[in-house]
Amino acid sequence: YILEREHGVVMPRRMQVEFSGVVQKVSDNTAAEMTSPALWALFEQTYLQNDESQPRYISHKVFDAEGGQGIEITVQQHGETTRLEGVGNGPLDAAVQALGVPMDIVGFEERSVGQGAKSKAMAIIEVSVPNVPGSKFGVGFHDNITTASLMALVSAWRRVETPIPLEVK
Repeated sequence: YILEREHGVVMPRRMQVEFSGVVQKVSDNTAAEMTSPALWALFEQTYLQNDESQPRYISHKVFDAEGGQGIEITVQQHGETTRLEGVGNGPLDAAVQALGVPMDIVGFEERSVGQGAKSKAMAIIEVSVPNVPGSKFGVGFHDNITTASLMALVSAWRRVETPIPLEVK
């Protein structure tokens, strides 16, 4: 409710369950009061790309390719930039192929956050990995919905590959 009211973030029910577990874990470990700014900081730390040691979306180029659509996606981690290429039935499928992780996109939602010309696109992606129980969510915000979607995919990929140690900031 607080994230929706103060930041325009409306989470799907399964993501609410996932994030409430994160909030509960931090609350139990720190005995700190979960204020609105602390809740937003935890959301950013969990879902958004704010730590340079973890994979971050940098840019992408979409192109026509034999057998579908191709993508060149550039990611950065620990200051190193890597360009990855993949082909799929659309930009997200191509990006999954480029990342090289056997993820399945099991949910995708997009929303507008804000109003008018200053609104941003918010994308939420839920992914699963074969033989791993459960799923993980990723979130991306950008002026362009394709970019927000790719940022959300990289966020989910990061969460699947490297669990984040959580702290209240």
